[in-house]
Amino acid sequence: MWQLHGMPRGEHINCTAYTFQGYFGFGPGSQQIFEDDPYGGFGQYLTAPAANLVKLHDSITFEQGARFGYLGTSYSALRKANFAPGQTLLVDGGTGTLGLGAVILALAMGASRIFATGRNTGLLEKLGSLDPRIVPIELGKRPTAEIVMEATGGYGVDVLIEALGPNAAPATVLDSFNALRRGGKAINIGGVAEPIPLEPFPLMCLQKSYIGSLWFSTAEGQDMADMAHAGTLDLGVFEHERFSLDQVNEALEAVDKRGGGFTNVVIMH
Repeated sequence: MWQLHGMPRGEHINCTAYTFQGYFGFGPGSQQIFEDDPYGGFGQYLTAPAANLVKLHDSITFEQGARFGYLGTSYSALRKANFAPGQTLLVDGGTGTLGLGAVILALAMGASRIFATGRNTGLLEKLGSLDPRIVPIELGKRPTAEIVMEATGGYGVDVLIEALGPNAAPATVLDSFNALRRGGKAINIGGVAEPIPLEPFPLMCLQKSYIGSLWFSTAEGQDMADMAHAGTLDLGVFEHERFSLDQVNEALEAVDKRGGGFTNVVIMH
């Protein structure tokens, strides 16, 4: 049997340069996979347990459905935070793939105000134009916690979704963590690679929580499909770039050049 070796990028097979060592169970010695289950991520067909399937309504396109992996990661994070209508949210990395998903899902769940950080001013303006409840924050100008505390009368936000990438500085994470209210929850779905020096005593006194979240359940996936069908979750924000299977290399190049989380690169059969 022909064995597929690790590729330089992508989600469907092991890729040590792109994923963290040990992420999804991959690491040294896992360069050759699909030996027992030779299904490629771009295959026309695959097998899956029926219990794991999410039914997409006719109102949801396949291009939008292809984004559910990232959307589900953000939605599960909000659920773990017990995010409720009327609450406030800070999304660190709000213009990225995970961050944008958290923003539109929080809107669908009834957020009263959403603070979203980013570095690209054009993307921040675009994000802010989606809804008046969104407050864009450009990283590097002023401390995020200072801006949030001023805007909330010193109270802070109920929930922080940490969606920054691997190269983000730990100081940025700590800054956003300080924007949480007493008893607030921070949910990490990002990829910050450096250790984050959280002090346990203030954590205890302020009763804050720092929680990790990975992927999502089938039920949560169905929640998203139902919200989109009901019109509360707006999937129309995505700008689809479609490629055929023969253009897979061009598609991977497009991923590297995409315009933040708004761009959705899809392989179409």
